[in-house]
Amino acid sequence: MASVRQNVLVDFAELRAQVESLRVAGRTPKQIARALGVTPAVVAPIIREIAADQIGTEPTGSALIGCWISPGWSAGLGLGGCPTTWSDGGSGDGLVLVAVAREHRHGKVRVCGFLVDTFCLGLKNTIGPKIMEPAKVDAFLRDYFVGYGGNYGPTPVELAQEIVLGAVEYARKLGFEPDSGFAETSSLLGDWTPPSRIEFGCNGRPYFQQGPYDNATQIMRTLDKSVGRGKYEFTVVSAGRSEW
Repeated sequence: MASVRQNVLVDFAELRAQVESLRVAGRTPKQIARALGVTPAVVAPIIREIAADQIGTEPTGSALIGCWISPGWSAGLGLGGCPTTWSDGGSGDGLVLVAVAREHRHGKVRVCGFLVDTFCLGLKNTIGPKIMEPAKVDAFLRDYFVGYGGNYGPTPVELAQEIVLGAVEYARKLGFEPDSGFAETSSLLGDWTPPSRIEFGCNGRPYFQQGPYDNATQIMRTLDKSVGRGKYEFTVVSAGRSEW
């Protein structure tokens, strides 16, 4: 009986090590489950346990190395309550990338990325926390912002908080929860007190733009309940064409 229990513990330790390795590499819980041939229900508690361990052993108040944001982030947003230096005068599409890096143990760095829909859905995707050598941060940023031609700029952590955490707050009021990686990554942004100084939505109204993995029917039903039909804008793909 003891040997059976020992084998189970060894198997779990190996599984946890594999999960942790894949999580550090930026894989989502579903991707990890597929890679390891187990169900997401098996992976989820292991990820939560790893996150709790990291929080418990991370130095208090780990120093911020930097925050970065994609161009055009302010398009459609109300910035009346924000510092005038924040606006970039851009013409974006409501999808914003934010990256944050903080010091980690043993001279390494923790880096997270956030994909934010500022017009409607809030936090759509997260990457990390990735643990890396400081010298590799620049390469991570170039790869992360490649969709913007590698263009990105430094931003105050206060703006990063407003964009990510404020968008989460806004989307929750509309009925949408953030990406499952939010619990692991949000600590890198630091403490933030709502409400946000930014007015989210596109010119004051929710605007749903269907992405390749969005269930348009379900999302629009949610918006019908939370704000009412006719009180939001949308662009969905139907039969190979866009409908607005």
